[in-house]
Amino acid sequence: MRLGFVAAAMLAIAPPVFAQTAVAQPAIATSEGIFPISQLGNYQAAGIARSARAALIARDYAGARREMDWLTGSTTMLSPDVLVIAGLIDAGLNDLGSAQNRFATALAHDRHHLGARTGLALTLAHRGQRDAAARQLRGLEARRRRCAGHCADAATLDQAVTAVRRAVGA
Repeated sequence: MRLGFVAAAMLAIAPPVFAQTAVAQPAIATSEGIFPISQLGNYQAAGIARSARAALIARDYAGARREMDWLTGSTTMLSPDVLVIAGLIDAGLNDLGSAQNRFATALAHDRHHLGARTGLALTLAHRGQRDAAARQLRGLEARRRRCAGHCADAATLDQAVTAVRRAVGA
């Protein structure tokens, strides 16, 4: 059974997604061919991430994983947005341990990332770690209070709080 929170967490992804490239391996295989890392700019990496995101939205988790594996296999520095997409793919494939790790890593890079915090909270709740999920919920609620409906992501923040409250049972 697919996790119901994947759709709820997807609302917190900030498009477009751009990945950073690094020299972890000498080449990467993409849907466009084989590229040396030195020639793989943000345009190609972003294209791969967009393809993975599109497959995720279509609930083609296996296709999304293939696209994301091309990117993550060649890159050591991933943006929080890419990590959140990878976490959502993992959750869709019911690999909650990996999803939790990806969301936590994204938060370590950007502690204000709404998608990462929402994904982590929902994953923790679905893994039965209600106390840890409730801590994440408190962080989302504090952010929503500071926003007071006036920040750019106010609607998304409201949806995230509602989804996590439902998952936590608060």
